[in-house]
Amino acid sequence: MGRRPEPQIRQRLLDACTGYALEHGLPDRLRPLATVAGTSERMLIYHFGTRDALLRDVLGQARRRQVEAFTDLLRVRPEEPYPAHPAARRRPSRGNSGSGRGVPLPSARRRAAATPPVVGCRAGDAVQLAASTRSAKPTNAPA
Repeated sequence: MGRRPEPQIRQRLLDACTGYALEHGLPDRLRPLATVAGTSERMLIYHFGTRDALLRDVLGQARRRQVEAFTDLLRVRPEEPYPAHPAARRRPSRGNSGSGRGVPLPSARRRAAATPPVVGCRAGDAVQLAASTRSAKPTNAPA
């Protein structure tokens, strides 16, 4: 009669293999995982059934670690002050809603709408916008 797999040994092997995979990527053979886990390839197969099952469990554990890490990073911390985000301020929209309230235009569209059209440019001319004055100048215009 054979021994039954022990869950704590399986978890220890899985932790070691997941750590290796996160550091070095998934190997094409079991030897590096067995070396890191301090066991043999045969014991990995004994505890996980197949190489694919082991790699599937390694990827699942890596994903769980990632979710836990990001959940911890993104949790609300009431003791920390959060600065007001500039996009949180409401501005009148340029739409025809009549009320003057609505979703503000994205900043690139606002700038493009505020920039006057360039007169006297031919198709294909390169136009350079001066960032400080917001005026348009053709780069190859005659002097």
